[in-house]
Amino acid sequence: TIDMPSTGSGEWYNFTTLAPFTVTLPEGACTLKLEAPGDCGNLDSLTIEQAVEGEHYVSAMGSTKIEMEDYAELDERARVEEFSTVDGSGACLADLSNEGAFVSYNLRVAEAGDYRVVLRAANGWGNEIQDMLDVYVDDTLQPDISVDLPPTGTGENPWHHYVDLDAFTITLPAGACTLEFVSTGTCGNLDSLTLERVDPNEQAVSADGSTKIEAEA
Repeated sequence: TIDMPSTGSGEWYNFTTLAPFTVTLPEGACTLKLEAPGDCGNLDSLTIEQAVEGEHYVSAMGSTKIEMEDYAELDERARVEEFSTVDGSGACLADLSNEGAFVSYNLRVAEAGDYRVVLRAANGWGNEIQDMLDVYVDDTLQPDISVDLPPTGTGENPWHHYVDLDAFTITLPAGACTLEFVSTGTCGNLDSLTLERVDPNEQAVSADGSTKIEAEA
């Protein structure tokens, strides 16, 4: 499915990059045909490149969700665990509670910039886990991030009651890069992560005191 968001009221030449899709091509000469079933916007260009297995495309529009079990590399001390709850079934990463245990993801980023990350995790310990992960992009530690996980355990399956954690921000380059999470010691079960491009014009509003925004900003 090729979806095209609005690129501006009355703006027919404000081109943007759409989310990628995959086609299977034979070796040698072939014909690629794009056929509109109905309404279609203006088309400027298309880019074709060979897909890399296990690579996740990160769009500059909307959000990108990655299941934690769809990793590029996982520390041998950790494992994928399947689960089933009243809310459904799935898989998570477990046993990351060893200092230095890691998991990494290969990304292909549409647009360089800051991205907001939300982890979905579960904690059956009964107490909050503070600063449980360090976050790296291409081996560079991302600053000012503290991943805290409150106790989430309820019912018969306390290690699979998942909640969205507080968002944190990372900086991604355009193109291929690696996102890595490294355990600081104790870690909950990790279900998924969501990335969303931070609007460069977005103004942060403090919960303490007042926030001044210049009219021209």
